[in-house]
Amino acid sequence: MKTFFSQNRILIWVILFLLLLNISAISSIIYHRVSESRNTSFIRQTPFQSDGRMRGEGRFLRDFLELEPEQFKQFGMARHAFQTKAWDITQELREKKIEFLKELNQKTPDTSKIQQISEDIGNLHKDLRLETGKYYLELREICDKEQQQKLYHFFMQTFERPDMVPHPGRGRDMHQRMMKHSRMKQNNDSI
Repeated sequence: MKTFFSQNRILIWVILFLLLLNISAISSIIYHRVSESRNTSFIRQTPFQSDGRMRGEGRFLRDFLELEPEQFKQFGMARHAFQTKAWDITQELREKKIEFLKELNQKTPDTSKIQQISEDIGNLHKDLRLETGKYYLELREICDKEQQQKLYHFFMQTFERPDMVPHPGRGRDMHQRMMKHSRMKQNNDSI
């Protein structure tokens, strides 16, 4: 007499295989989420990404703008100065936003303090935009006319993004979008 298990042996093995596959997929997703959140918190704690990432982003712009070696050297110095200033302002902005939220969370929030913090946040945003403008103008001075157009499109693409918070992989995404835009422009110019 055959039992249920002996009659459906293959089916049982398939079910066990699928169960193990699901468990491994779920484990992989959880592992990547945890490691991604660790990477994100590390990035927020350091003023710059690892030297490799900085070089990678620099290489992308060097290639995208087709910078000469001397231009690339000037670009690197301007970029480093900008990132240092922008990092300081961004850190201060985070602190002010936390202070703002803490004051709002008080049992009886001080509206004059809320207003002052709001003004401080606005001024920091203004300072960051001014630094970005100085940085753009510095880069534009380094570039020739064709490179200036590419630089403009690069900054436009950056400003059109809904979020400006750095995270792993953003450079690759930006690189792909800009290269696609560059190919489309070349195709349109050749028509």
